[in-house]
Amino acid sequence: MYPEDKTETETYTRQCRQDEDGGDVRSETDIEATVIRNGQLKELAKAIDMLDKDEQKVLTLIASGRKKKDCAEELGISPRMLRHREERIYEKLRTYLKKNGWI
Repeated sequence: MYPEDKTETETYTRQCRQDEDGGDVRSETDIEATVIRNGQLKELAKAIDMLDKDEQKVLTLIASGRKKKDCAEELGISPRMLRHREERIYEKLRTYLKKNGWI
C-alpha cells in the first residue's frame, strides 16, 4: 500500500496529484509530505506488528478512546493489569522507535 521504492513513490506521487475527478489539487510540497507521512505510517505499522495479539488488542482498545476501566472490563482484567500491559506496550514501542532513530 505504501511506496517501497523509487518507481512506486513516483507512481504514488502522480496519484496524489489528482483528486477524484482527475484534477490537480496538491502542491509538490504536499505530495512529498504525504509520501513521507506514509513511510512513517509504514514504520509505525511495523512497530505495532511486533506486539503480540493481546498487546495489539489492548492498544486498539486504548486508542479507541474508551475509558480504561471499560477496556479492562472488556479484556476481563483488572484496571491495574491493564496499566501494567499498557506500560509494557509503550516500553516496546519506545525501544523500537529509539532503535530506528525516531526518538
